Amino acid sequence: LFANDAPDLASLFSDSPDVSFLDVSSEEVPRIGRLLDATNVQRVSASVVVKVVEAAGGRLDAEMTNRTRRAASHLGRLLYAKSHASFEHALEQGLFLRLRELEVIEVPELKLSVSLGETSRITTANIARDMDRIFVKAGTRSVIDQLATELCQFLSTSEDLADTFARVLTAEDAESAEDFLAVRRIGALPTDLQEALRGE
Repeated sequence: LFANDAPDLASLFSDSPDVSFLDVSSEEVPRIGRLLDATNVQRVSASVVVKVVEAAGGRLDAEMTNRTRRAASHLGRLLYAKSHASFEHALEQGLFLRLRELEVIEVPELKLSVSLGETSRITTANIARDMDRIFVKAGTRSVIDQLATELCQFLSTSEDLADTFARVLTAEDAESAEDFLAVRRIGALPTDLQEALRGE
């Protein structure tokens, strides 16, 4: 039994006899969050497993790759200030170092295997991550916004920060990103953590 907080994904399993959903609309799921936790009812978004199964013929999107890598230290500062537990986890797992090597690949088609419980479905998507590569289907709109959401997932933090991540990604240079963080009153990291983010 799952709480349907991700209708697009849940719809893939609407005909499956092995997957059942709580009779509550997706809009109501946040309201009953404590009850779900107390009764150990899993949310679709936290239970689904997504794997890239086809992303052939891709090319490196140099601009988005550079924006992502350049944003690594700024995203680290945001996490430190806004979600410290996520920052500590990302630092321990070496995710900031991996972020500096991450590639954004544009592909003509993107197919995914989506699994919920023991049931799997094949579907298409506009964006998905596989290890340290993020695949984006050619022609996808609002790429930076979707990329920001993927980076939230990569750094194991709430997607509530996606809009802020997107704002950092849109910065044309480091100085513009610094200006934005200053407006948000996001200060510099302690020296030891700056070094840790750089792998020193």
